[in-house]
Amino acid sequence: MNEVRALTGIKHRNIVNLYGYCSHAQHSFLVYGYVERGSLSNILSNEVESKKLDLLKRVNIIKGVAFALCHMHQDCSPRIVHRDISSSNVLLDSEYEARVSDFGIAKFLKPDSSNCTALAGTYGYVAPCRKCDVYSFGVSALEIIKGKHLGEYITVLANSSTVDHVQHSDFLDERLPYPEDRVNELLFFIIKLASSCLLVIPKSRPTMHFVSDKLSSMDARRPTHIDRVLFSDLLDEHLPYPVDGVKEVLVFIIKLASSCLIGTPKSWPTMHFTSHRSSSMDPRPSTHVKRAL
Repeated sequence: MNEVRALTGIKHRNIVNLYGYCSHAQHSFLVYGYVERGSLSNILSNEVESKKLDLLKRVNIIKGVAFALCHMHQDCSPRIVHRDISSSNVLLDSEYEARVSDFGIAKFLKPDSSNCTALAGTYGYVAPCRKCDVYSFGVSALEIIKGKHLGEYITVLANSSTVDHVQHSDFLDERLPYPEDRVNELLFFIIKLASSCLLVIPKSRPTMHFVSDKLSSMDARRPTHIDRVLFSDLLDEHLPYPVDGVKEVLVFIIKLASSCLIGTPKSWPTMHFTSHRSSSMDPRPSTHVKRAL
């Protein structure tokens, strides 16, 4: 019950309010704030409601979940690991703002703790490690964009050698109109970021602080300072203009390198993360056979 008492003290716009609880030998219940639209899972599985959830709304939901997890991991004392992030445990209010809910198996981390105490969570979303929330976030973010869980394809994305050979259009919800260029570019970056959360080696995954910082700097309505820089301005003019495959890799490297220069030191990626992402890229034509999502 100490955990429940601590949760009543969490105040964050993307975490559902826990107002109180009743603990009895025969009956126990929690009193949460009412969230109008219910679970994200139900909306994504509904043909009518899912079409109301356009891509900008979905990007905002992904941001909300990331902000909530970052708050739990960084700002709460002691820090909290949710351990069961899934579309069923993300609720949407009347404005489609995300509210993370269901802390039934959440655990506190001691200051020197490096691992979750036990494997827990929803099948298809959980990874047995300290960064279990990071992994679950990656699964959920891709599900929100696609409109459905990616199933066994998640294991393909966990292999860094295949991530950069997958067409990002394959991750889009076919029930929605194809996005305009600016939103398409934003989704491409989020897909890359979410995929990095699925890597097999936990140390290769970013922290939720890093993910949150990268997402908070994005705005689909107006370009950031980095995005206003023309790609061609950063190329060596003595070399031929790159073909599409090489251009895509260069764009990602420029974004990655730029992330090492902006924000606060805590928001910069580690060299381990940067090295791993760079080594996984291959500008040569892919021989990877696409699997149906």
